[in-house]
Amino acid sequence: MTTFYSRKRAVLLMAVLAWGMATLTVILLWSYQQRQVDAQTQQLLEATAKHAALRIEDFLDARIYSVDSLARAFGKGRPIEESTFERSATIVHQNFDGILAINWIDSESTQIVWVYPFEPNKEALGKRIDRHAVAYPFFKAALETGEVQLSKPLELFQGGRGFVGYFPVMRDGECVGVLNAVFRAAPMIEASLRQELLDDVYVRVQDNEGLVWESEGFPSTSSSVSSRIQVWERDWRIDIVPKPQFAMVTSYPNRTGLVIGLLCAFLLALLFYLFGEQQRQRIVQIQLWRENETRLAAASKAKAVGLLARGLTHDFNNLLNVILLNAEMIEEEPDLDPEVLENVDAILSAAQRARQLTRQLMAFSKPDAEVLPDEGLEPAVFMERWGGFFKGLFPPRVSFLAEPVRVEGRLPLADSSLARVLTNLLVNAIDALPEEGDAAVSISWSVTKLDGGQRDAIAVSVKDTGVGMSEEVRARIFEPYFTTKPEGEGTGLGLPTVFGIVQGVKGEVLVESSPGKGTTFTVVLPRLAG
Repeated sequence: MTTFYSRKRAVLLMAVLAWGMATLTVILLWSYQQRQVDAQTQQLLEATAKHAALRIEDFLDARIYSVDSLARAFGKGRPIEESTFERSATIVHQNFDGILAINWIDSESTQIVWVYPFEPNKEALGKRIDRHAVAYPFFKAALETGEVQLSKPLELFQGGRGFVGYFPVMRDGECVGVLNAVFRAAPMIEASLRQELLDDVYVRVQDNEGLVWESEGFPSTSSSVSSRIQVWERDWRIDIVPKPQFAMVTSYPNRTGLVIGLLCAFLLALLFYLFGEQQRQRIVQIQLWRENETRLAAASKAKAVGLLARGLTHDFNNLLNVILLNAEMIEEEPDLDPEVLENVDAILSAAQRARQLTRQLMAFSKPDAEVLPDEGLEPAVFMERWGGFFKGLFPPRVSFLAEPVRVEGRLPLADSSLARVLTNLLVNAIDALPEEGDAAVSISWSVTKLDGGQRDAIAVSVKDTGVGMSEEVRARIFEPYFTTKPEGEGTGLGLPTVFGIVQGVKGEVLVESSPGKGTTFTVVLPRLAG
């Protein structure tokens, strides 16, 4: 009996010791990982706040600079008439969203004499700025200094909260009038930040003298991460607080996870007591925790990089708008030298092409955000918009032919979804081409049938002169993660993505290929009635 109890006591002691060591390991690992995640989350929030501040700053600076450029142009001696004002204000208003109104104020009477756009702002005509207790000090400062003055946050005549700017038009040291730009805060800040950021965090923007704007439900009790915004010569501050879904992406399991970890430690000890495998189970659990930590770090990094990358195209488009505005204003100058006018036309043409490209890139980078128009998508219009983009995918050694689109009808796909389909097929075609010899890829369109001739359809084919596929490979090309590329060079998700998009609109993907004879992918899509 003594031997029996001694053995049982020893086993129980080892089990308790194993449970104690496992419990301590869980607590230490959880605490370490929680500190790491907290630090990563804080860094991500700080980077998000700085990026959001830069986006707001660039967005507002572009609009303020556009009105200031207009004031400077009026100060060059050209007669200032209502038609001239309306034409110039139209250019600014159409190129820069977020400007609520542009008004002309007589510097002596302080009356608003012209407004643009007229209908939503006609009630402001004839009003005197010197009777607006909040706005008048900034108007007066603009007259006295001859410099642009931005007001503190205030309630606008047109409704809503925002701020106004006064841009004195100076000629020979004298103010001949003042351009007044009205900026409503909510649509401008929301447009500059984009919905992806607003879905993840609460945002509040403040001036030193009051609130500019805050997103709905901004918590007053939570700690926030802040960043400074320099708007012309005024200091603003942006505060962000993560929403619950943001925390779900970036945070490690909470106290519930700790309880689960402790329970796992107990089970590991029990398994050791019963089967003698406690050590092996502990190693497996630690490996799982390390993999979770690696995935979390990758998710946090990808989130930060995504927020920054999605804004680059939009920010570049803002700069292009400034270039276009100034070029258009120069073009309006009378008696321009023909050579100068030719150079201005070249600037406008290049900038407009660049803006078109940035719009395509923005649409392609976030295809799920695009909504299918009611009338569907015209193949000819689609190729006109994306043909240059597709051509840019090909290296010089590859001949690319996009045959003219001679089919009529409309497709039940969004612009960027069809672009994603064809881009995946074209990139695969390029990868399949031989490194030497003739290499060619072509796109062609035709009218066909679906469902055994029951439905009208439009087919688009991508044909290459590449190495082709065997029957075994062709049978698996739509399997997720299946790839014939070297390890690390392919994800195996391109063709499954194509298949999913096409299947989503009840279309078909046909493949013709054999080794050494190239490959033809044909995407058959239903043609919308009417």
